[in-house]
Amino acid sequence: MEKDLCFKALLKFSLGVVAIGILLFLPAGTFHYWKAWLLMGILFIPMLFAGIVLL
Repeated sequence: MEKDLCFKALLKFSLGVVAIGILLFLPAGTFHYWKAWLLMGILFIPMLFAGIVLL
């Protein structure tokens, strides 16, 4: 069961990164938008550490 839970958590985290990336970079038209990278780092790095601790 724990393996299944880890897989689901990793899948949802990855899909969240992709979805937020699309929402930020598609309107900007470039991957060189540093404010979007900063926002994603501030959002997802603590989320990753919290997810690891809670699993």
